[in-house]
Amino acid sequence: MVSKNQDILCACFDIKKSYVTNYLKRDDANIEYLYSSTKIGSKCTACLADIDLLLSNTHDIDSVLDKRIKDSNEKFEIAYQGRHPDERLDSGIFFNDNGMTTSIVLANHNPLFRDTDESVDHKYHIRLFSENGQVTTNIKGLSKVGQTLTINLIEYEKCPKRGWYLISLLPLKPGFYGTLRPQILVKGNNWALTTHVQPHIHASYGPGKLPRRSHMYIKSVEGKTNTSLSIINASNKQGDFTVELSEDDYLETYTNKISPNGSVIVDLDKKIACFPEDGVLLIAVRSSVPTRKHIIMESENGTISMDHFPNTV
Repeated sequence: MVSKNQDILCACFDIKKSYVTNYLKRDDANIEYLYSSTKIGSKCTACLADIDLLLSNTHDIDSVLDKRIKDSNEKFEIAYQGRHPDERLDSGIFFNDNGMTTSIVLANHNPLFRDTDESVDHKYHIRLFSENGQVTTNIKGLSKVGQTLTINLIEYEKCPKRGWYLISLLPLKPGFYGTLRPQILVKGNNWALTTHVQPHIHASYGPGKLPRRSHMYIKSVEGKTNTSLSIINASNKQGDFTVELSEDDYLETYTNKISPNGSVIVDLDKKIACFPEDGVLLIAVRSSVPTRKHIIMESENGTISMDHFPNTV
């Protein structure tokens, strides 16, 4: 029998694991409703991580390793201008306008900086996409073991002001790529932010290679959010997307199209008719094509913070 303490999923709102598990067994279970009704994660990211893990276990998400063990002959690759192992193809967004510049940092050091031969040299290929889905720039080179490379995108003549990138890292022989994922540095006027990339396929596709739905919470203050949403189309087909914001009886949506291999930034305060004066809103994104999502928030002093959506269904 599970003890009371072991059954707690979210101490902030006294939500039990058994409650969530039993709810997910219902035929009419809806994850958007689960997030909005329980408000798990709106106060504490640890609780959000706990429910993500519970959902992952319940829906058998991210079981790629198990599938590889069961079928060693199956190749887990995705096609884009050639074939790449999925765990070595990363993506994200960049800005080179309004006083902002973006750099990609590749640090290829041995795991935990050990004095070993575990890491190997990798070839890198960075493709820069415009918002309308055109590849404008190809950056190629070698990331050697023990080196840290900083690639300033603004130095490339055809780099768009805004868009997204795809980073391919291919080893020259069997071995690891460093102790750090590729890192992104965005510099503004007297501020800077850093973030890491995500494997492109894992962030864009859900179970069964269907478009991954994503959820997270944002705050409205005095009827504004100061928040934008970045969406990348991970396919070469035009798609539709719908942004849904909800809290209790409040519900607003925004729908638009996105170009093949394109990206778009949605300023929520300009596209959503109204917000609660003071609310914790669940933002959910549905799309007809696989999409990659980031949230971008601007503070009153002009600084910007950015993060990717959690990889839940």
